[in-house]
Amino acid sequence: MNDEPVSKTPADTGLSLRVSDDRMEVVLEVAAECLTSPEIIAKVQELVQSKGIKAELDVEALQAAVEEARQTESGLENVVLARGKPSVPPCDAMLEWSRDFFAKGYQTDSESGTVDFHEMASQPYVEKEEHLVKVIPGRPGVDGIDVYGHPIKVSQPKKENLKKGRNVYWDEDEQSFRAGISGRVKLTRDVLDIDEVYSIRSDVGPETGNVKHPGAVRISGDVVSEFKVEAGGPVEVKGQIYASEIQCEGNLDVKYGINASTNKIISVGGTVKSRHISNAHIICHGDVCADAEICNSILNVRGEVICRGRIVGGSTVSLGGIHTAQAGSETEIRTILVAGVDFQLLDALKVKKEEMEKLTKELEKSETAHKQLAMLGNKLLGGQRERIMKLESFIEEGRERITLLRTEKTEIYRKMTEGRAARISIDKVVYPGTILRIVSSTLEVDEIRRGPLVASFDTETGSVVLGARG
Repeated sequence: MNDEPVSKTPADTGLSLRVSDDRMEVVLEVAAECLTSPEIIAKVQELVQSKGIKAELDVEALQAAVEEARQTESGLENVVLARGKPSVPPCDAMLEWSRDFFAKGYQTDSESGTVDFHEMASQPYVEKEEHLVKVIPGRPGVDGIDVYGHPIKVSQPKKENLKKGRNVYWDEDEQSFRAGISGRVKLTRDVLDIDEVYSIRSDVGPETGNVKHPGAVRISGDVVSEFKVEAGGPVEVKGQIYASEIQCEGNLDVKYGINASTNKIISVGGTVKSRHISNAHIICHGDVCADAEICNSILNVRGEVICRGRIVGGSTVSLGGIHTAQAGSETEIRTILVAGVDFQLLDALKVKKEEMEKLTKELEKSETAHKQLAMLGNKLLGGQRERIMKLESFIEEGRERITLLRTEKTEIYRKMTEGRAARISIDKVVYPGTILRIVSSTLEVDEIRRGPLVASFDTETGSVVLGARG
């Protein structure tokens, strides 16, 4: 606190006033010998008035300080006579985001501190109607007054200029912005958008982290090994897909090729188009089309598989049928082509079988236990009676469930026979080592056959027949 210089008159001798740097306090000092004067209060008031101080004096506090000083025969020091009215600063408007959509860096495990370089810290993916950000309005401040009566002005609160862009709407009741569609949040300067299509102008890799988007995804580069892409719509890749997990609800269109790994599953709700497919594991609900080849891959397809080049190695299972220029290779690599089989029915059948096997074993144990308890007849104790009743209930329900499972399995087998109309067409050549299967019937090719050929199911013999295509 710096003192403002105060001139003294003979009447003021022994009295001293100081005004704080911020001009919000008037501080008095009085020598001990001056306190004996009965007019000390009036002299202080006169001195304050002469200095142009407009703030109201705290006379009661001054009188109390004077009385205390007289009793101790000491002077007054640092007695605050008057105070100004302090200003109240404004509160600026704020944005309260529902989560950190735009965080930098990668996710870190809270316990181990390990950084996951595949997962970005940002969380830009939102669902339709999801709350994005609440706008908290600013609050104005209050002007103050210094001890001289001069006003102390405060600034106006800063406003938030966030504007709604594409696919964003304002919720008046909540005073917040919400997503009009499912998509990816984007903030450009002060405009908030939701992108339905996520365009990545590079590879999917360390710079992007794993990609998760509820709509379409367009990738200008490659999908790097060990990264994931999840899309609620179609995925377009201008480069190649390496050993990565892909899941898209729409079509997957890859310009150059899929050089994946059978340990990584590519699951597609629509069709797959690629120049070539190598070492991939693809689950597809539409057609799979390859321009060059399908090599050493596992394909489970509900549509048709069309390869303008060759299918070599691996297992290709298609409900709609298979059409290729070449099947197998000169080196007689084991190549399995299966038509007319719905992999979803196979999965359902496997589940039914596993449940039946487990339930059958449990029933055998329960029936043995029930038989042993039943031999006791009237000698059953209370707990044993309750136990035998539970066993009887379980056995009855279990037998009913097994009957139902048998019926469901029979229906699955019936549906599977509908695939017998599927065909495997080979335009140019099929090599030994190639296994052709339609539904449950199999033909193993043991010599080179030139096309055009077609493998079909012979209803009379119940076997697969490979003949010239008409």
